[in-house]
Amino acid sequence: MNDDVLVSVRLPEEVVEAIDSLVRSGVAECRSDVLRLAVLLKLRSMGYTIKNEELSKLLSKLEVR
Repeated sequence: MNDDVLVSVRLPEEVVEAIDSLVRSGVAECRSDVLRLAVLLKLRSMGYTIKNEELSKLLSKLEVR
């Protein structure tokens, strides 16, 4: 994740509410962490190679183990 870029997307209201709930409850510090994790997990499920250290870094940041 060295080459971060800004991406703008529209999400359904229920998705935004779920993300905000994770932030409010303290599971995540910010929306971008949740979105990064979601994108990485989706790419991995589609067969793309995702470096374990990228996932580990995000998961530990989100306090998910």
